[in-house]
Amino acid sequence: MEEISSLKRKKPEKAQKNKQKDKASDVSPLQVCILGVPKHKTEQDIYKNVIVPVVDNPEESVIGIAKQAIKDSGFILFTSEASRKEFVVSFTQKLPSLKYSHARVTTYVAKPLPTSSFKSIARITKRSAKQHITEAKEILFDNAENQVLPWRDIPYREQVEKKVEVLKGVMGEFFEVLGKTQGVMPKCEYVRFIESGAEEIEGYRNKVELSIGFNSKGDIEIGFVRGKMEAHHIEIDSVIDYPHVSKEAKAASRIMLKVVKKYYESDQLKPYSKINIGITPDNEVQSEKELKEERKGVLDKGFWRLLQVRQSNKTKEIMLTVVCTKGMLTAELGTKLKTALKEAFPLDSKINELKIVSLNMIESEARGIDYDYTDTLETLHGTGYYTEQLLAYSFHVSPFSFLQVNTPACERMYVHIKHLALSSCRPSTEELILLDLYCGIGTIGICLEEIANTIVGVEVVPSAIEDAIRNAERNGIKDKSVYYCGKVEDIINQVAAKYENRPMVAIVDPPRAGLQKGVLKRIRTCLLYTSDAADDSLRVDLGGRR
Repeated sequence: MEEISSLKRKKPEKAQKNKQKDKASDVSPLQVCILGVPKHKTEQDIYKNVIVPVVDNPEESVIGIAKQAIKDSGFILFTSEASRKEFVVSFTQKLPSLKYSHARVTTYVAKPLPTSSFKSIARITKRSAKQHITEAKEILFDNAENQVLPWRDIPYREQVEKKVEVLKGVMGEFFEVLGKTQGVMPKCEYVRFIESGAEEIEGYRNKVELSIGFNSKGDIEIGFVRGKMEAHHIEIDSVIDYPHVSKEAKAASRIMLKVVKKYYESDQLKPYSKINIGITPDNEVQSEKELKEERKGVLDKGFWRLLQVRQSNKTKEIMLTVVCTKGMLTAELGTKLKTALKEAFPLDSKINELKIVSLNMIESEARGIDYDYTDTLETLHGTGYYTEQLLAYSFHVSPFSFLQVNTPACERMYVHIKHLALSSCRPSTEELILLDLYCGIGTIGICLEEIANTIVGVEVVPSAIEDAIRNAERNGIKDKSVYYCGKVEDIINQVAAKYENRPMVAIVDPPRAGLQKGVLKRIRTCLLYTSDAADDSLRVDLGGRR
């Protein structure tokens, strides 16, 4: 879901600090957020300077600590709500004597961190591997649902309210920084939150990436990761019970599971193992020696990695991509396996109501189950893409390309972006340059083509730029579109210089890491900033290090 605000200047005024008030009903009753911890500090620093002086028995009451590297905040996860409440009282009393005496604690966590983000006390204090695993098994072991859908038990209306509060808080930080550094206090008008309809809350994702591995019983499974990687315990939860995943993706995972099991049994093509399980089949914790011996030669091994499912409920098309480890197949086995995949997912056959238009394989050399656009991509059969429709426009989407995962919400967002571009920036459409940074397959620029004379898109992924060029031609705007393939920070000066005498509206939709250094300063024009992670990319760019 994307949140959007427009910026307007007003006369400087005293900066107003954004205050987060504790709520009677916390999002996470086991977490607190410590604000005011220096950005360069670590979990060990928080343990030494906050936990030890405040908590009598940390190993009994504290599960773990998380320190976000680029933020002045840390999180503490407790074993119980009572332990958390005792900490808050004691912290307040002892604050003047603490090293971080300027810090403050809040029990309201607008976006609680998943359990996997925390370093356990065992790891921080460097206890034995056996103790660490025991702790992971008994306390830190987390159901994947808590990580994938941390707000699943919160009514949607309340989720919206909390997300709005996060956005306003981030923008408040932005104003405070500008007030202190530039002597300027722009006014941010909160417009509205782009909500999902009741029929869009379940099964809405047009893309899912499902891990292939072993479940708690040791059987092969396809779904979402659960557990703690540093605790040597990773398992896979079946995707079947996850409401945000489409019925077609769930059905595809069951088909794929049969293929994986067959080749695991016959040719020993094992799922990729980033880290080995530290629990024996009898559910006993392994000794430290046993664990080290068993892990020899196991890490970063295995063939099967992910199943990517992408679909359009508008065009009734579905594309499947299998991600595996490169260099593990002989020519004979590779041919055999690819034939089996094509038989499992026949071209033009249907999964429910969606027609299979493409089946692809990505062979990755990366460590971990991830992959990127530099990996080898082969289309086993079909087009190599599927078609999505946004508003009145049609788009080719290939396996490496980015697209908002909630199609109806994306359409409403684009309509609102167009409104903001016209009302806030007041461009002259006869000469207007629409600068679409991090453009992906070109959706934003193409959907706003009516307001611009020229669309200029910049994107680092080559296949996405190829999609963007095809999409511009497909939608009849090839002659008014220019696309650059490369990093935005490397190309922005060239683009800005070329069109510096033309009116320009810049739209950015950056990754979670935010805009790279210098990009924001080079855009000296009307800027529309979209973000599906306001507390990550937007805080980095507007309220943080930029």
